[in-house]
Amino acid sequence: MNYKNVQRKIITELLKDIRLDERSEHGYGYHGSIKGDRIDYTLYYDKYRCQWTTDKNRALQGVIFDKLVPIINEIIEENKL
Repeated sequence: MNYKNVQRKIITELLKDIRLDERSEHGYGYHGSIKGDRIDYTLYYDKYRCQWTTDKNRALQGVIFDKLVPIINEIIEENKL
């Protein structure tokens, strides 16, 4: 069995249904000047780590982990050696 292909299929299916929670925020950056430049950025909620992040890929990984870890734990529990 090619585990990489199986994993790809599972993750691809999960990604089809994922809708990230996101919000826009702004801050001010200071680069040695008195006046800070306004910086707009988007935050994405990482469900697995329970925190907001600017890294969209990390948030996507968190949603995937949030869905897969309970299943993995269930399988481990069923197959205790």
